[in-house]
Order: sequence, then structure tokens, then C-alpha cells
Amino acid sequence: MKNKLLLTTALIGSVALAGTAQSEIKIGGSQEVTFAATSNKTTTTATDGQASGRGIGNETNLNVSGGMKLSNGMDIVSKFNIEFDSVNAAKKEVSVQLNSGNAYFIIANDMTQGLNSLDVPRVGEHASTIAGRAGTTAYTDGYVENNFDDHFAVGMKVAGGNAVLIYSPNAQLAGNDDGAVTGLETGSGYEATYTGQPMTGLTVSVGKATKQAANTNVTKDIDAKKYGISYNAGKVNVGVMYSDKDTNTTSGNEKSMAYGITFNAADNMSIGINHVVTEDDDAGNTNPDEKITVLTVGYNWAGLGVELSYANAKDMNHTAGSDADVVQIRSVIAF
Repeated sequence: MKNKLLLTTALIGSVALAGTAQSEIKIGGSQEVTFAATSNKTTTTATDGQASGRGIGNETNLNVSGGMKLSNGMDIVSKFNIEFDSVNAAKKEVSVQLNSGNAYFIIANDMTQGLNSLDVPRVGEHASTIAGRAGTTAYTDGYVENNFDDHFAVGMKVAGGNAVLIYSPNAQLAGNDDGAVTGLETGSGYEATYTGQPMTGLTVSVGKATKQAANTNVTKDIDAKKYGISYNAGKVNVGVMYSDKDTNTTSGNEKSMAYGITFNAADNMSIGINHVVTEDDDAGNTNPDEKITVLTVGYNWAGLGVELSYANAKDMNHTAGSDADVVQIRSVIAF
């Protein structure tokens, strides 16, 4: 689900089904349709190097959630989401969360706060998602994503936010009925994040993640971290975030600085600008920095969100002269 920031901030119009006096089931979801047009330029073509592409994509999410109060005073909340899109098969996202005061325990897949949850202020999709319509970008929303594997997590509401620790084992059960074990491509993963408002208007986000190497003498552990801060001054929200991926090898190391500012032009209209510079941190590497700039205008009609984005990417994936422009229109409706 990649923690998308939608103009429609909640699943509205949910259907509630009463199961018992202690539990309630809610059904909701969202549908989005995206059109993107791209223009690429490289230094390897014999002419002016211009190429273009246009495409339509869609995604549907169906969400079911339920919960109850236990006899010991704790709360238990269960969530299940099915995600379909125009390319990939259906993907499940699940979460079972046990709450006790300010502390909680989670068993989940792709529904827990993780490194990819941390970002600068933006309107609509992540900068790498929009620029990525034109090709591979070095910048991503989460270099190490243990959140997307089946995992355990413990969390605590603290300092105006949430601190979460994720552990993802290096194997998964093929199914709860037969118990067969399937090994993952890598070893176990660990992820620790905090995001919250320790004071009014100020948001602080920090995170660190590790994906251990598989049982081989060839691959290395992958480490990643993020540090960010933003400030909301009424209609304006501005922030900056540093990201770092270290594969502990001589290739695949990245350092990014992301900047973001959003402006609420009206109750139902937002404008956002994002700029990201990603450095190829490989040993002795002289490849150029990748630069992505995105401008997005979003409008919300009582549950229907529409976004118009323009992205300009320079030296994509650290390839000199590999530039692109992307124009994207995206609509999201919640039900």
C-alpha cells in the first residue's frame, strides 16, 4: 500500500456490521485512476533524443476492519486490505493489533509504521513514484522495507507520536493450514521508527532499518536510515529529510536530501513542491547526482480527490544526460 498520501484523508462512507455486542466490522475502500505522459531525453540517441509515452493505470483497495474490547480491558483491532492494480495480481495486507494503554503489539504485513512512512510534506504521490513513470530512479520512499514482509512489531505512543520497532523473520509460512516454510531472499529484518509532534506544529521523524544478508558468503547486510523535520504554520507546511542506504558493498549506496513545502490555498485545494537530490555514494564514484522536482496541485470534491502533477528529473539513476518530464493526472475516490 506504500502509505500513499491521499487528498481524501480517510475511507468515508464505511459500512458497519454488528457481529456481537463487543465487536463491529467496517467495510470501506478506495479507487484511483492515473494518466501519465512522459518525455525522455538521453545522450545516446543519434537525433535529439526525444521519446514519449502515455499510459493509464488504476488501483482498487478494499478494506475490512473490526475490533472488540477484551475482558482484561485491552483492545484488539484487526484489519485486512486487498489491493488490485492494472499490472499486478491481488495483494493482501493484514494487521492484528493488541492495545494496552499507550503500548501495542502488532502482527502484520504492509500496515505498520515503517521507514517508508517517513517523508517530507507533499501533496499526492511520492516524488519517486511520479518521476518513476519515465524510468528507474535512484531515490525511493524506503530503501529497506521490512514492513512489506510478514512481521511482528511493538509500539508506544510517546512524545506526541508513535515509536515502533519491527522484526521480520527470514522465513514465512506458506499457509496457516499446512505450515510449510518458505525462505525469503534475504535474512531477518529490523526496523525502528519514530514520528510525531513533540511540540505544536513541529513534526520530527527518525528511523533506522537493517535487512540481514541471506545465508551466503556473497551478499552483505543492507542498512538504511532517515532523519526529517517539518513545521506547520497554519496554511504552510515545510520540511526536509535526509535518507541514507548502505549496502556495505562498493555499489548501490545512496544518500538523498528531500525538501518539501505545501500550501493550503483553500479548504479543498492544496499545492505542493518537492525537490530531491540523490548522491551516488559508491566508493570512488563520479556519477552525477540525480535531481527530481515535482509540482502538484490537488483538489478535493467531498470524497473525490484530483491531482495534477508535473515532474522534472535530471540524470536519472545517476546516468548523465538521462532526463525526463512527466505530466500526471490522478483521481482518487473513497467509499
